[in-house]
Amino acid sequence: MAEIRANDSYAWTAHYKLNRNYGANGFDQLTSAGATALGYDGRGNLTTSGTGTYSYTSENRLASGPGGAMRMDRRRGWTIRGSGLKAR
Repeated sequence: MAEIRANDSYAWTAHYKLNRNYGANGFDQLTSAGATALGYDGRGNLTTSGTGTYSYTSENRLASGPGGAMRMDRRRGWTIRGSGLKAR
């Protein structure tokens, strides 16, 4: 099926080819993406990606990442500190 556009003003034009080798472990988790090493905890959560680190709560929810820390507020939803963003 061909896609027909009437207006290409919003069409994505910044695509490019990417040739990268990937490594995987016995759990089908990526261990590398090109030169970037990836690490996981015992629950299978991504904990390192190159120089970025991620942490998780005891409930297995993402708590922090390279962009800042996250906190769950039951009334307002997720708050991301450090990047100035708020997710609801």
